[in-house]
Amino acid sequence: MNIDIKAGIEKFKSSEITHNIATLSAGSVISQIIPVVMSLILSRLYTPKDYGDFSIFINCAGIIAVFISLRYEYAIVRPKRNVDAFNLITLCGIIAISISIILTLLFILSDWMDLDTINSLPGKNWLPIYIICIATLQIFSNYANRVENYKVLAISSITRSLAQAFSRIIFGILHYGTGLITGSIIGLLGGCLTFTRKIHLLRSLRRCFSWKRIKELMQIYNNFPKYLLPSGLLNTLSTNLPVILLADFYAKDSIGHFSMAISILYLPISLIGNALGQVFYKKASSWQPRQTNALAIQFLTLNSVIGLITFGILLSGGERLFMFLLGKDWSIVGLYAIYLCPWLISVLCISPLGWIFDARDQQRTEMYLNIGMFVSRTFVILLGGYLQLSFDITLLLYSITGLFLWLIEGVFIYRVLEIKASNTQKILILTYICFILICWLIRIW
Repeated sequence: MNIDIKAGIEKFKSSEITHNIATLSAGSVISQIIPVVMSLILSRLYTPKDYGDFSIFINCAGIIAVFISLRYEYAIVRPKRNVDAFNLITLCGIIAISISIILTLLFILSDWMDLDTINSLPGKNWLPIYIICIATLQIFSNYANRVENYKVLAISSITRSLAQAFSRIIFGILHYGTGLITGSIIGLLGGCLTFTRKIHLLRSLRRCFSWKRIKELMQIYNNFPKYLLPSGLLNTLSTNLPVILLADFYAKDSIGHFSMAISILYLPISLIGNALGQVFYKKASSWQPRQTNALAIQFLTLNSVIGLITFGILLSGGERLFMFLLGKDWSIVGLYAIYLCPWLISVLCISPLGWIFDARDQQRTEMYLNIGMFVSRTFVILLGGYLQLSFDITLLLYSITGLFLWLIEGVFIYRVLEIKASNTQKILILTYICFILICWLIRIW
């Protein structure tokens, strides 16, 4: 009887996880199909230079966004009491508003002092608004993850994509110069509006507010700003800073083509990985190691299959596919996508499992890994720029470096999870990696 009960519980948990994953994955897939499809229209309304400007803006915003709540937003999932979660939400809101005000004052000062470095940033005046919107979305997303309301997460993601896509089309038709930037802000507002209609926090925040408890929680979860903040900053810098550095060495058209490849491939992959990672983080924070390890293997298997299918499509006709879909001016995007394949697959397979560092309070290890990623990627870009290598060669070096670094992180995740893999499983993983690399090298040779 006890065995049957335990089996029933395990089956129920498995069914619940499957439902959560399906909900989040469906939301992520739909929300990413929308901008990919809309790119067929946007590529004819905006130039590669427009995409280059947007890429610089979004990467600068991504770096600033790391600081927006000092990473306390990820602690919202952790407290056992809701009152503590509400106080953490209040703390995140106060920090976000303060940083946005500081950023606004900095831009006013830069205008007054005529600082070309800051004033030349595309869409500079939109940054404080963008930062507040992204902070609000992060807070809502982590609270929804806490209460396991994955349906609203999926709906918000889809709403954000729809609002962003259609507003960009309208601005493009009107020949509005910063339409890509403004559209992304409208998309964020749409995502936030979905949360506010489904999740009502204001009354709970007022009722539970306590300065004393906020200070206590800042100490209890001080590992988040202490280790997760620098770790997240380094991770973001290693992803976003290369685009900014590339803009110093190469033409904006090349940056625009690279940005299009990233928006069509990397962003959907990273968002799907983040959706799976949220489920993994929530479960790994409360489950026993055996259950967590089983879930990690399931995620790795699922993402490996998705990665292999994506890889096959790109290698079989990436350039022709992108030229047909986006127009002849964008055919080079397909080639860049092929260059980035190994890195993209490693991100898809490994990034969701990286949340184990936060679930097991090993943020220091994560920070050291991100230091390695930041230094290596930055070095590759600077090397390509100062040696005046072609954009294609620099991109290839960037992709190979990314693959190598993610494989190293995968080894550390394996050790943290203490997975006892069989020889057969090890051979399958090694065969998968070798197959991807050999096919890729043959294709780009």
